[in-house]
Amino acid sequence: IMTYKHPHLLPYKENLYRLLEDKSFKEEIVHFSISEENSIVKPQHRPELIPVLMRILYGRMKNKTGSKTQGKSASGTRMAIVLRFLAGSLSEEIRVFLDLLFEPVRHFNNGHCHSAVLQAVQDLDLSQVLPLGRQHSLFNSLEVVLKNLGHLISQNLPEILQILLCMTATVSHILQQREKIQLRFINQLKNLRRLGLKLTADFFSDFEMYSFSGEEIDAVFCAVVWPQITRLASESQYSPTPLLKIIHIWSKNPRYFILLAKQNPGCPEYDILTNVSAVLSAKALGEETAGIVMDVIDSLLNIPDFEPNDQFSSLTVTDCIFFEVEEIAGDIPSMGMRLVLPHVPSVLQYLNKTMISVDRIKKKKYKTQLSKELNILSKISKFIKD
Repeated sequence: IMTYKHPHLLPYKENLYRLLEDKSFKEEIVHFSISEENSIVKPQHRPELIPVLMRILYGRMKNKTGSKTQGKSASGTRMAIVLRFLAGSLSEEIRVFLDLLFEPVRHFNNGHCHSAVLQAVQDLDLSQVLPLGRQHSLFNSLEVVLKNLGHLISQNLPEILQILLCMTATVSHILQQREKIQLRFINQLKNLRRLGLKLTADFFSDFEMYSFSGEEIDAVFCAVVWPQITRLASESQYSPTPLLKIIHIWSKNPRYFILLAKQNPGCPEYDILTNVSAVLSAKALGEETAGIVMDVIDSLLNIPDFEPNDQFSSLTVTDCIFFEVEEIAGDIPSMGMRLVLPHVPSVLQYLNKTMISVDRIKKKKYKTQLSKELNILSKISKFIKD
């Protein structure tokens, strides 16, 4: 490129060469500032220089960047170095880099979110699946981008969410056809699904102000919730699954409560809290899982209803069902209370088992949990009828 002596590149020739060299890459990326406040790049040169710079950085991120950042184990480190540098870019410049990063799955951004997820599953051809190692790299890229650039790419979040959900949906769909898959790939696919659900959980946790569309909510359930919800009790028995962790996040934010009321029409067995409460009946239930389930119940019973404001809008969620209950002693049941009430028998059955455990009551480490359980019992008792 330099042989053409482009005026927008020549002043930065040495900087670009140093970025290409393993020995000087890390030092140069620190000193070659492109932020608007401290930029060494002239404004008139940015439109032509930055796309070239982005391609260099993308290549460096995919290859070695020096003796201390080599190999697969350091790929996240290399990407983090590049993304911290990109934090000084303008939003439209970051878009160039994101297009390069997610080029293998750009077709997932065609159409609206839910439609795209359905299409991704429908078009899935097991003989044409993107190599699993490549998919793992893309999930890692999604994670590092959201962590390092999430606050700078608000306008790109819908596209990133759509890619995440389409990838997660296709992995789940592949796992539903295990009889057609070689055994050696099963664990890799399970790990990819785990990554997809973890990133979905992170999205809900880190972007609480995000205005989810109805399409996106439907896509979340299609890709993440419905494929696994009926197995929640069996798979969460010993330790909480990624899906249970998502439900836990939803229970901590009243804006998300309505998600727990969403139904899969014609399939009552897909009810979220029915499956969550079923976890309590599992034999040899792990302490961490039990703690999370009771925390979900406790949060729903105690957190006041969501009030929309200028920053946080209500979510548009279809196919929701709430338990109807009358006022008790002037108390109007909150949304969380109405969500919990149908599952009181399961909660009481679990509390009956735990409360009669003398050893458990005596141990200090259970003090906080016992206090929470007594609070739950107090909250639901006023709505219990013989």
